[in-house]
Amino acid sequence: MFAIAHAFLFKLHLPNRYTAYSFRIIIALATGISLTLILDALVKWSLNPGLIKSIITLLGSILIISIVIFYPSLLNKFPTTAYFTGQYPELYEFFQKQPKDILIASLAEDTNSNLPSFTQRSILVGREYSIPYHWGYYGQLRQRIIALIQAHYSSNLEEVKQFINTYNVDLFLLDKNSFSSDFLSDRWLQQFQPYTQEAQAKLEQDAIPILEKAMEVCSVFKIENFVVIEAKCINELKS
Repeated sequence: MFAIAHAFLFKLHLPNRYTAYSFRIIIALATGISLTLILDALVKWSLNPGLIKSIITLLGSILIISIVIFYPSLLNKFPTTAYFTGQYPELYEFFQKQPKDILIASLAEDTNSNLPSFTQRSILVGREYSIPYHWGYYGQLRQRIIALIQAHYSSNLEEVKQFINTYNVDLFLLDKNSFSSDFLSDRWLQQFQPYTQEAQAKLEQDAIPILEKAMEVCSVFKIENFVVIEAKCINELKS
């Protein structure tokens, strides 16, 4: 699957997704088999007469068993799975109830892996996917990210409408914190200069973005700091 994923790059999932978790299972099984073979070899070796062999076998067996039993207690967390845990099940459930062909646009961090995984719905961009394998792919993705940053912080209604129609966006997932300069200080967003710098300048000038205004009139779902707004509603707004 790892090789096939490279042959069909971006048609299937990213290649490392096929090995990151499966190798953990393989290594665990291989370790168990290896330790069993070592213990078996020690026992067979000790069957031959000799006190030294018996002592070495006993000490070796105690060492291996002790490592297996006590090693987990030396770790802060065991086992270390590095699984992603969704923090907003109600949000994912909301998106799951929407049509399967919708497109979600968002700069929120939860968009990266959680939305596609837990909702089976498409996103316009996500930092987990902004890996520059080659320019043909990354160039298009970078342009989408820049366009989203510009639309996200634009005070021009027509500019936001143009973005929606260009990319056929259906829903925006907005983090309320995204309308602060601190949000734009994120290391990933800082890659997209001078566009993030321009957005920060607008916020410092107290310009209110269209999407921030739309949170009151076009919202279809709210939970904690997240607000989902309907793109169709924005398209119907008047200047």
